Amino acid sequence: EKRGGKRMAWVRAVYLALSLAGLAILRGLAKRRKGAGRVLAYWSLGLTAVYVVWRFTAVPRDGWPGFVVGALLLGAELLGITQFAVSQLMLGREYAVRRRTPDDVSGGPPTVDVFICTYNEPAALLRLTALAALNLQYPADKRRIYLCDDGGREEIRRLAANLGVGYITRRDRQGAKAGNLNNALRQTDGELFAVLDADMLCTREFLTRTVGYFEDPDTAFVQTPQVYYNKDMYQRNLHRDIPNEQDFFMRQVQEARAAVGAVLHVGTNVVFRRRHVEAVGGYPTDTITEDMALGLLLQDAGYKTLFINEMLVLGLTASTYTDLVIQRDRWCRGNLQVTRLYKPLRRRGLRFMQKLAYLDGMIYWYTCFSKMVFILCPLLYLFTGVRSLSADLPALTAVFLPYFLGQLAVFRTLIAQTRSLKWAHYYDIAMAPHMCRSV
Repeated sequence: EKRGGKRMAWVRAVYLALSLAGLAILRGLAKRRKGAGRVLAYWSLGLTAVYVVWRFTAVPRDGWPGFVVGALLLGAELLGITQFAVSQLMLGREYAVRRRTPDDVSGGPPTVDVFICTYNEPAALLRLTALAALNLQYPADKRRIYLCDDGGREEIRRLAANLGVGYITRRDRQGAKAGNLNNALRQTDGELFAVLDADMLCTREFLTRTVGYFEDPDTAFVQTPQVYYNKDMYQRNLHRDIPNEQDFFMRQVQEARAAVGAVLHVGTNVVFRRRHVEAVGGYPTDTITEDMALGLLLQDAGYKTLFINEMLVLGLTASTYTDLVIQRDRWCRGNLQVTRLYKPLRRRGLRFMQKLAYLDGMIYWYTCFSKMVFILCPLLYLFTGVRSLSADLPALTAVFLPYFLGQLAVFRTLIAQTRSLKWAHYYDIAMAPHMCRSV
């Protein structure tokens, strides 16, 4: 028994040394060579696999309370590990597109309808958005701007007339924003159309940097990130010099999705080819996230979707906790609704990596339950003495440390300046109770 214990201690020591040495070498290489980042990700996945196998042996078996809580903790860890592993496979890919201009499109710059969607936003805000659109660098005879007012307000009609832009409304409000846009499409005829939310101010280069990619007849839409000119809740209240909470998804995750042809349409800051949207039936009206659903349908139909990772439109981000909760509740319910209704994992038109991108997005919303379990298990032990983990310190150190440091190294290598592992947990834990309810 002593010899067996010594042999196991030796194995643990060797594994720990080799694991950490591999991480140190690959982390150093990843700073100098781009390809080494993916190798580091695969090394981290290997360490994660070892941890998962060991983790099943650490579930308490000295009574049913401990076993139940331990199994719950293990399940929560596996959910988070799965989501992180899928993200690693996505984020390790490089994405680049050759720069195009509207003159690259056959026949010259196509006609573009710019739709500014509104329901109850104030006229002063819409005026700024429309003025920014009027300032676009694009041939005046090829560009038309419309205020798509689903509120039917006379004040907005007068604003449109004063600014010299079009005004579109409708009697019913069926389908909300999706219905509003479908109505606008029926009343216009531009070859392309751009969509802007009421608070989104486009730069002069928005169309000149996106329209050129429609020289490929298979391109369905070109998405640009949502960038914000005001501080989010964390930046404003914590007085910290940190990136906007949405930068990670809007800049890096979107770029990773673009590398596999699975760009997520985020409802604004986008240019579409009209006939491809009409070919899939227009904007779906059976979900509260019609943007995600439309992008999925276009990709399933075999069309190309691109992402231009440049600051071409600036808007207002949620600046209070209440606004953030309302926004994420809609995103959460809408994304899971689209997954249930449109079943991306079963769609034959999507490639494997495209399906993996949608799987990553779906799993993310369920990880809120993992965060709640991580909070509750230590509290349960402190108040009741029920353990959720059964392991001695040497075993825990030898297996958990390489796994954790591997995640940390991958985060710092692949996710650059938009997020850290620490802040990722802060953001997710802050929203976890509300997201559990949304799910």
